[in-house]
Amino acid sequence: MTRRNIFHLARGRATSNHFGVESDSLTGARLGAARRQANLTQRELASELGVTVRTLQNYEAGRFVPYRHMHRITSLLGCTVDWLLHGEPDTPGVVDVPIQ
Repeated sequence: MTRRNIFHLARGRATSNHFGVESDSLTGARLGAARRQANLTQRELASELGVTVRTLQNYEAGRFVPYRHMHRITSLLGCTVDWLLHGEPDTPGVVDVPIQ
């Protein structure tokens, strides 16, 4: 990874990072959409993950990708890691979630 890519990742503006995530902001948008579909508030999901509401807001804003909590998030929200990171369309239960 080049210094330029690292800079853009650190600033939350990556369009593709070294994990193959298409865009951190799209991952955050999918996270927020799946949370809303699961009828969870940010406070409830943050509590389940053991993070602050502000941290969850940063995840949903695409400032950070929650790799550490990925499997817990997907089990709570009923989606797959592939859908959350890449938007793979064959995810049961979350296929047509509109991203705002």
